[in-house]
Amino acid sequence: MFISLFRTNKDLQATMFVKFSHLELSDNIRENGELALHGELVMGILDEAILNIDNMEVTRQRVRRAAATHQKFAGFYAKLFWAMEQPFLEAVKLTLEDRYNDSIAEIYAKTIHYILGEMEAGFLEN
Repeated sequence: MFISLFRTNKDLQATMFVKFSHLELSDNIRENGELALHGELVMGILDEAILNIDNMEVTRQRVRRAAATHQKFAGFYAKLFWAMEQPFLEAVKLTLEDRYNDSIAEIYAKTIHYILGEMEAGFLEN
């Protein structure tokens, strides 16, 4: 997901992910332990949100708390969360492979749209 994010938003790697700015966007970027840990953290938050989607209040609170943590990053603004939308959807498609279909695509598109909207709101309310 982050490889896709960096490929489509090259400036983000240099400005918002400074400690990863030296990494080349080849497949060996996956071997970077710090980036892997960050990816696991992000995917853990998304996973938790999706698993609790039937309890919208839990999901809303969790993603808004995660969004609020981004206040500490100089230059970060709420709309940057939306840069994750397409890379996330691409990652879902790659992960699900033959289980991926139009219905799944629509479900995940709506889900990530809701989550990113809540993240934007959570960032802005702090």
